[in-house]
Amino acid sequence: TNFSQGQMIVAKITLQGFERSAENIVITDMIPAGFEIENPRLTEVDRLNVNSSNIMKIDFSDYRDDRLILFTNLQRNKTTEFYYLLRAVNKGKFELPAIGAEALYDKEFNSYNGEKRIEVR
Repeated sequence: TNFSQGQMIVAKITLQGFERSAENIVITDMIPAGFEIENPRLTEVDRLNVNSSNIMKIDFSDYRDDRLILFTNLQRNKTTEFYYLLRAVNKGKFELPAIGAEALYDKEFNSYNGEKRIEVR
């Protein structure tokens, strides 16, 4: 919950499937004010060297100023992970919005989790 201005942070998104699979899952990760996404399409930042056998297969990704949007599928009884880089750019106290995941065509699948206060010093 405490970061230093200029600090690079590795963000991790975990998607866990339970009894059923679901297609067309959209994950929306709102970025708190004071942070910027290190867009891998725009910078020469080295690719993250993540040592995981559970990497999420992304069908489409959209990097915006205030959020990251991912499209994927939910696999029954499997947990998958996605990693990306953020940079703390402005000092202050901010709200970390909840991350959301939902199936586009099935109202039974949705999750909102993780809201908290953070500080950049």
